[in-house]
Amino acid sequence: MGLHIPPVLRYRRFLLLWLGLIISMTGSQMQVWALFWHIRTITPQPIALSGVGLARIFPIILFSLVGGAVADSLNRRRLLFLTQTVLALVAAILAVLTFRGIKNIHKTIHELHLCTFIVF
Repeated sequence: MGLHIPPVLRYRRFLLLWLGLIISMTGSQMQVWALFWHIRTITPQPIALSGVGLARIFPIILFSLVGGAVADSLNRRRLLFLTQTVLALVAAILAVLTFRGIKNIHKTIHELHLCTFIVF
């Protein structure tokens, strides 16, 4: 009994799309947990961690209906490239914030929350 590959994955473009999505989602999950760890090392206050959850859910509540209409009216391939580019830029900004060091705890936490809001 061999490995069963779903017929839809025999299409090269669809397979590449799914592989890219798996890689992107894995990176996004790693980024969220690294963000939790980073904020936890900055401050022991639980409210700072809950701010990450709020920053993640707030854009979904605000933009879900509008985002669906926009996604239906635009070229999906361009939209996918745009969103992945924004995700990569925010990841680079988070890396810069991390390596820059902590000068002001509250400013750093607000910057991290803003980046989280942009990503989600």
